[in-house]
Parts: sequence; C-alpha cells; structure tokens
Amino acid sequence: MILQYLNRRAWALVAACVVFITAQVFLDLQLPRYMDDITLSLQTGSTVSEVTRYGWRMAVCALLSLAAAMGAGYMAAKVGAMLSKDLRLSLFDKIKGFTPQDTGRFSTASLITRTTNDVVQVQIFVAQALTVDVRGFEGWRLAEHIEMAADARGDANTREHPDVIVPKQN
Repeated sequence: MILQYLNRRAWALVAACVVFITAQVFLDLQLPRYMDDITLSLQTGSTVSEVTRYGWRMAVCALLSLAAAMGAGYMAAKVGAMLSKDLRLSLFDKIKGFTPQDTGRFSTASLITRTTNDVVQVQIFVAQALTVDVRGFEGWRLAEHIEMAADARGDANTREHPDVIVPKQN
C-alpha cells in the first residue's frame, strides 16, 4: 500500500540502492580473503612489499565498501524523503476535504501528529528496511556464490593452513 506512493524516480533510486548495497556486500565479503592473504604471507615468510601490497588492496576494498555504503544510505534516505513528501501531500489533500463534522472528531494536535510524526516514522522505516533487507538478502546470496566458487576451486573455508584443522563439510 505504501509502495503506491513511489514514483518512477523513486523506483530508479531503489534500483540504484540495490546496486550500491550489492557492491558493498561483495566488497565486505572480500575483506576476510585479503586478511587471509596477509596472514598466509606472514606465515610463509614473504617479503614486506608483498604483505604491503595485500594491505593496500584490503584498504582500497574497505574504502570502496565505505563509498558504496554511503551511496546506498544516501539513495535510501532519498527514497524515504520522496515517499514522505508524497504521503504528506496526500494527507493534506485528504484533510482539506474534511467536512466540519469530520474536523470536529479530530483535534488539531492529532492532525499535526499524523502529518508529521507518523509520516517521519514511515520515512525512517522505509529507508532502514530498504538497506537492511537488501543487505541481508544480498549478503546471503553472495556468500553462497563465493562459497560455491571456493568449493569449485577446492579451497573451501578459504585456504588450507598446515597448522589449522579445518573441519570437512558433509
């Protein structure tokens, strides 16, 4: 029902938000791999430049993830703001059409609360639900994809370390 207040521009922002969140989740899932590369390099006695190279890759990945998170947050907030603007306009038009008997049933304070606080709550809910729900779904989906790719390469649970016992999955 609330989604009917989203126009084409808002739906485009939702799609952009999904793209940004997908990028963020993908980059976040790469960070442990870089940490694993750094740890393995340190354990095998690699040079400082090699460890530094992995460190820089990890830092760039983290910064790109931050940028994607900021983009997703901006898009989600923009969608929430657009929705709340349209909801307020709709409420205002509805209230303008009230008869004197209708306005007698509601106090001015109640109408102000409905047009401000309740709409703000909906705005915050939409923005948070968009980011949290999409991030959860995309995280699950990408984690499954990365796990399947690791299984196909034969290095499930990242890499096998000689001093770490990795339980086999059935």
